[in-house]
Amino acid sequence: MVRNASSRSADLRKELSSLTGVLIDAKELFENADSLNRASIESVLANLIVLMNELLERTTPKKTDALSRRLLWPFRERENDEFVSKIERYKADLSLSLS
Repeated sequence: MVRNASSRSADLRKELSSLTGVLIDAKELFENADSLNRASIESVLANLIVLMNELLERTTPKKTDALSRRLLWPFRERENDEFVSKIERYKADLSLSLS
């Protein structure tokens, strides 16, 4: 599927990890945000939920998959780069909403 899958998966894991920090900050600030900021934050979070559900669906092994199929990185290079790019964009959007 993807050449250099370990590097690609590391990139994606790094972005997900940094997203976690932003989400922790968002939780704290969301509780005290005014309604305009809440709407902005909720919009970004809705997009993130869709993205996370897609990642979960694509990375959850299917019972019908052969063992070798489960061990392959599930994303093509372009798809991996798109996920990383979307996560970066949502982090930036969320950070802007929090400021």
